[in-house]
Amino acid sequence: QQAVDAAKITIPDDKLQESMAEYKGRFESEERFKNYLRHSKLSLDEIKRQRLKRLKVEVLLLQRGALEVTDKEALAFYQKNKRFYVDKAGVRASHILVKLSKTASKELEKAALDKIRLIQKELKAGKKFADVAKRMSEDLSAPRGGDQGFFGKGHMVPAFEKAAFSLPIGKVSGPVRTHFGYHLIKVHERREERVRTYDEVRKQIERSLLNKLYFMKRRQLLSDLKNTAVIESLLPGVTY
Repeated sequence: QQAVDAAKITIPDDKLQESMAEYKGRFESEERFKNYLRHSKLSLDEIKRQRLKRLKVEVLLLQRGALEVTDKEALAFYQKNKRFYVDKAGVRASHILVKLSKTASKELEKAALDKIRLIQKELKAGKKFADVAKRMSEDLSAPRGGDQGFFGKGHMVPAFEKAAFSLPIGKVSGPVRTHFGYHLIKVHERREERVRTYDEVRKQIERSLLNKLYFMKRRQLLSDLKNTAVIESLLPGVTY
């Protein structure tokens, strides 16, 4: 901190906001980010202070010529690690869930079926799937319109997966029974397995390499500062 203060480093507000956006972008949603704050007992202000401190150290390291990732290094990393940049074949789907346990009574089973059929009627009448999901689904995904994102085979329970992978894009399934209850499923997109191009992942790789370099160079900087620091003893007979 003393070295940063001595260098009189200031960080523009837009750079701090950009750093905060990058940090929050690591989470799948705003909801996940807020859950992280609750469980880690960190405040938004504390994270801002941490990001500001890091940005200042980064500038100090840049000034010393110790923090740079070249395009050649990033490309070499990509070519060596292409297997980590494969988008698996999958679908992006949404669902509406009416909860029902595996051991539910016949009365509860009928009530759940009646509700799912009522939802089907709304969809057939032209109501938007996402709007109906927000209002009627009993799943945690309801606030985002039932969106499950992209998923490949082996990520969902068998009955749900079978229905999702057999549905044409834009069509809604009939009631699908799983141990969670009854689902109505809609597939939005389908993709084949592919390797992402270097241009698609270059910034991600640069951030990752820069992050590793940052911690290595920060440790080195702390060690150098410790070795060159002059520590004055103010107590007689005490040495450091």
